[in-house]
Amino acid sequence: MIRSFLHNNVIRKFPINVRFLHYNNNNNNNNNNNNNNNNNNHYHHPNNKLNNNKLTNKLQDKQPELRYKAQPLYRPLAPPLSIIPDSFSTETKEAVNRLRDQMRYYAVVEIRSQKFLITKNDLVITHRLRDVNVGDELRLNRVLELGSKDFTIKGQPLVLEAFYSIKATVIEQPKGPLITIIKKKRRNRHKKHVTHKQTYTVLRISEVEVNKLE
Repeated sequence: MIRSFLHNNVIRKFPINVRFLHYNNNNNNNNNNNNNNNNNNHYHHPNNKLNNNKLTNKLQDKQPELRYKAQPLYRPLAPPLSIIPDSFSTETKEAVNRLRDQMRYYAVVEIRSQKFLITKNDLVITHRLRDVNVGDELRLNRVLELGSKDFTIKGQPLVLEAFYSIKATVIEQPKGPLITIIKKKRRNRHKKHVTHKQTYTVLRISEVEVNKLE
């Protein structure tokens, strides 16, 4: 509810619960002295410039960084998991070259958040990969572990791509058997039968090689 107040021939509207401070033109000096002594006991309208200045000064003292420093709208992305440096140390080169001298290699790769232990000419069945057709050749670059019978290189969390070359070929994209799922709610006799066929992607591991570092 709004109440209008006439002051100096201007109609101002204030809420009802606001106290009004009347100042007569004849007694301005007396009222000003009294008001200076009783500033803490009276309500001051927010349009008062002195009170606004005090309030802004307090905010500046308490929260300077929120007032002047712009907060970022997003956090920076994490750095890539595998960064290939320009050169490697002699110890790293010797370790990779020792692994390269072995006869056969294995690798632990991650495909669609699933881990697979693979060697050359293996078949890998995973859930359907989008934008992939039969006959396409894929390069697997999320390798958690690379090794042989005698040596092993473990990633933190991934092995550098400069150490290996792993490729796979898409053979087919079959569908699984028909699955019937029963959905129901507690304290409800209604049941719903849903059928579903999961599509898979079959990969043939065509290449598992360890690169030579010079």
